[in-house]
Amino acid sequence: MTPIDDLALEAAKALNEKYCIDGHDAATPPDQELADLLAPFLRRAAESKWHDIATAPKDGENVLLWDGVRTSLAWFSAASDEWLDGTDFVLPTHWMPLPDAPR
Repeated sequence: MTPIDDLALEAAKALNEKYCIDGHDAATPPDQELADLLAPFLRRAAESKWHDIATAPKDGENVLLWDGVRTSLAWFSAASDEWLDGTDFVLPTHWMPLPDAPR
């Protein structure tokens, strides 16, 4: 189990305790089922924060970068061993994955 899964289970138990009379009833999912529903949302929340650049993907994937002054849409170029934003190289300190596209 990951820390996110543990957090989802903890949240599920708290929700079940608060909103269930007599513990659990037939209309309320068991803790693990509710945790399974919560986990993807918690993962997305965790991923939407800035991460140290050392943990950034270096496979050419587009990510958001922060260099202490500005935010850039960029990717890592293995050929030149640097971060590129299409017009220049970037010396980032942090990165964040791109959000999902609109539906």
